[in-house]
Amino acid sequence: MKSLKTIACTACLVGSMTAVGFAQNINTVAGVASVPNTVKVVTLSNTSIKPMLHDAVIYEAKKPSNQSYKMQQGAKEAIEAIEQMGIAYDLYQLQGADATGEKDAIVFALDMKSTMEVIKLDDVKDPMASVAMQMLEKGDLDPITEQFMLTAVNSQLPTGAKTFDLTESLPKEIETKSQAMYRAIGSDLNNTTQITVQDVKPLTKIHGATYNTYTISSRIIGNTGGTFNPYYANAAVVMNPAHPTLYLAITSDVQRTYFEPILHEFYKSIK
Repeated sequence: MKSLKTIACTACLVGSMTAVGFAQNINTVAGVASVPNTVKVVTLSNTSIKPMLHDAVIYEAKKPSNQSYKMQQGAKEAIEAIEQMGIAYDLYQLQGADATGEKDAIVFALDMKSTMEVIKLDDVKDPMASVAMQMLEKGDLDPITEQFMLTAVNSQLPTGAKTFDLTESLPKEIETKSQAMYRAIGSDLNNTTQITVQDVKPLTKIHGATYNTYTISSRIIGNTGGTFNPYYANAAVVMNPAHPTLYLAITSDVQRTYFEPILHEFYKSIK
């Protein structure tokens, strides 16, 4: 009969192998993240879309009608932005499967340091933006500053449902061509879209993460002309000093229970 020690060691080994077998690593803007093997990840920068966009901009820039300095400068900036895909920003689709079928969530990642360098931090009027950027680049917060930040942010969050009105507006030429179509489906180009934010979970720190990581989430319900679209939004800030990154995930509200723990571990695992 095997000793209890042998059995325990075997169990630990099997457990470790099982844990490894049920996780996969993917490269993200802030670092390498892990997701379960049951979740497939499609990264925008790894698809054919990036070279297609690059070629499309080059094609347009070569047209005789686009040879003005303004058009050429715009093409140059567009190419620079496309080349930063996968470095300063990226988009991931998490495709998961469970007993009810396929599920998906979109996660957008933005390197805030690179973004602020592009828009020139010195031109930002709000002095708090500079302070926030310094905190992100430092990557570490003392307990007092951290608690102050959490308290300040959470004190501004709605405690119940809060609705915002977003008045729609379209350029005149688009409005004229689309008016008949919108009228045909009983909509109005001049109506108001309402966004309701509710069930907000306060900003909290994810313990056990390599970098200081903070997350917040809520339900978001859009209402346009009586058509309701419920979503679940989840955001996180990963304070990697080299690449302080904002992650914003969104999925349908019915998929909230499935993706909430996956996203939590996704942020926590970034190294």
